[in-house]
Amino acid sequence: MSAKEDVCDQPGDPEILRNILRISPISKLTDKRIGACELRDLALKDSIKVASYASAIPNLVALLSPEIPSDIQEDVVGALGHLAFHNPANQGKVASAGAIPPLVALLSARTPAHVQEHASRALGTLVAGNPVNQGKVASAGAIPPLVALLSTSNPANVQEMAACALGNTVLHHPSNQGKAASAGAIPPLVAFLSASTPALLQEYASRALCHLVVNNPDNKVKVASAGAIPPLVALLSARTPAHVQEHASRAIGNLVASNPDNQGKVASAGAIPLLVALLSTSNRANVQEMAVYALANLVANSPAIQGNATSAGALPPLLALLTASTPAHVLGHASRAFGSLVINNPANQGKAASAGAIPPLVAFLSAGTPAHVQQHAATTLGDLVVNYPANQGKAASAGAIPPLVALLSASTPAHVQEHASRALVDLVVNNPVNQGKVASAGAIPPLVALLSAGNPAHVQEHAATALGDLVLNHQANQGKAASAGAIPPLVALLPAGNPAHVQQHAS
Repeated sequence: MSAKEDVCDQPGDPEILRNILRISPISKLTDKRIGACELRDLALKDSIKVASYASAIPNLVALLSPEIPSDIQEDVVGALGHLAFHNPANQGKVASAGAIPPLVALLSARTPAHVQEHASRALGTLVAGNPVNQGKVASAGAIPPLVALLSTSNPANVQEMAACALGNTVLHHPSNQGKAASAGAIPPLVAFLSASTPALLQEYASRALCHLVVNNPDNKVKVASAGAIPPLVALLSARTPAHVQEHASRAIGNLVASNPDNQGKVASAGAIPLLVALLSTSNRANVQEMAVYALANLVANSPAIQGNATSAGALPPLLALLTASTPAHVLGHASRAFGSLVINNPANQGKAASAGAIPPLVAFLSAGTPAHVQQHAATTLGDLVVNYPANQGKAASAGAIPPLVALLSASTPAHVQEHASRALVDLVVNNPVNQGKVASAGAIPPLVALLSAGNPAHVQEHAATALGDLVLNHQANQGKAASAGAIPPLVALLPAGNPAHVQQHAS
């Protein structure tokens, strides 16, 4: 059967079929030019429909060969990029059809700038959220030419798409993060953060730097050493477009995460008041979310920076975000930021409780709340009350105990069970009154159930800790725990086959 008959026998949109025919190997160049252009536009409108025809993708890939005129290649690359955009199935089909090597070849200095731009964009869509394609694109040698396209000798739109593609190629991919840093990606990306750079390029550069440092201690040091912190902080100002503020905040949050040296540098660069200003409800939700994320990481485990943030007025706008009207993705980060501000900081624990933080946190423990918000609310509540008797009493009076106990049930996700157990520990430690209240609320049987071998080790660990603090120097609770069957599973956690931390808490 001929290619023409094969396609025409398929059911579907006649316009799509007609343009697939136009790009077949036997078609004239003029037809291929028309077909590629039409398919590019059709793919943008309905990528799933176009991808349903198996012959479209291979024929498009065939048009990436060097002898095809650049105007056709531009449309072909655009069509492939549209097909792969937010579509994992199409990402796989385009890669399997052999598109990656010719797309990488189109990044070379010999290729016209408008084709380089679209080839970068297509590679960026192919790798977005796709670890397999991230590996394939890097193995095909894409990273060095993408870095080369960041050069100031290239047009801004080429630089933008190269930065975007690099960011997608390295995200959550340690090997590619290292390759990009070794290829020299960091200095030009940092240079793009300057005030004279177009806003879209600032955004893509911030985003790429953000992705380069995620869970990568070496790159955090390199990016900071390249001078990224002052211009990133400058991008938080009110004069900066919101989409740039968002990505600059996120980059700062990733740079300071678990990095005390960068925390100090960012705070010294003046980030705290700017981040606090971005918490205002007058800002877009995604800007608030990333500002809260950055602030939470910036103050973590640093009493000095915690104090600076509180002095800069961080508590009121954070408290204003702890409402039911706040989007869930912002709410989770706001709860976490509260926790980061108060943990191991008695002064801030008192200020946060006095500002009214406890009742909304308790409200977010309820059954209708998304699991990640419940988790952060439980954690933050624990940080507010631990080793602070007045706050332990306020939380109990605000009704925290029943919903925390409810979160121990088997229907609750394991990570929420873990943090609810931890919060109960913080409520009862050195507090006989709360020990009685938690036991009376029925916490002991579900905690005993969490000791069973079917639960993750981290859940068992915190359940054992909670039981231990519930019964410590409390005869009534000791009897209840024994009656609920706590002893056999605790004994079962003692043998050498169990993780050391679980053994410790069981003992």
